[in-house]
Amino acid sequence: MKWAFRVCPLFFCMFANFEHLKPEIADKVQALNLELIDCQWVMEQGRHVLRLVIDQPQGEEKFLKNVSVEDCARVSRALNPWLEEHPDLKLMSYHLEVSSPGINRPLKRLEDFQANVGKVVKITLQAPLEGRQNFKGILTQMNKEGSLFLWIDGKTFELSITKIRDAHLDYFATQELLKKT
Repeated sequence: MKWAFRVCPLFFCMFANFEHLKPEIADKVQALNLELIDCQWVMEQGRHVLRLVIDQPQGEEKFLKNVSVEDCARVSRALNPWLEEHPDLKLMSYHLEVSSPGINRPLKRLEDFQANVGKVVKITLQAPLEGRQNFKGILTQMNKEGSLFLWIDGKTFELSITKIRDAHLDYFATQELLKKT
């Protein structure tokens, strides 16, 4: 019990201090001509993990090139020295994970949702809406107010991006949808 008490204050302090690191990490990834899609500080199997998801920058050429293992390694090599010397992380033991978004890419920003209109997405809300918290359907449109419209079995649901806990593209369901059209 004493061990947990000594670790917890530092652990919670790390979560409180982590948010201000995200813009700095994003800038360092952008300097490598890549884009930071997601950045999470999590506790898994008793260890701290700094998890980064990177992608090619937005633009016409984005879909011509995927993130490679070398891209992930470049980001890791570029960030490691900076992270090891950062005052908020210096005393922490953690693992750095850098990966591509994968085929079921996470949708985090307004731009991510806009780029995937017409595709099948899976969304989990922070709280239930009309008796359900999980949605899977075709993202039909976005509006300027930050709402998205999801078509599921002939019914349209309007969901606010601010109420979304988790959202991902469903690659295989999108491919099936495209075959039908």
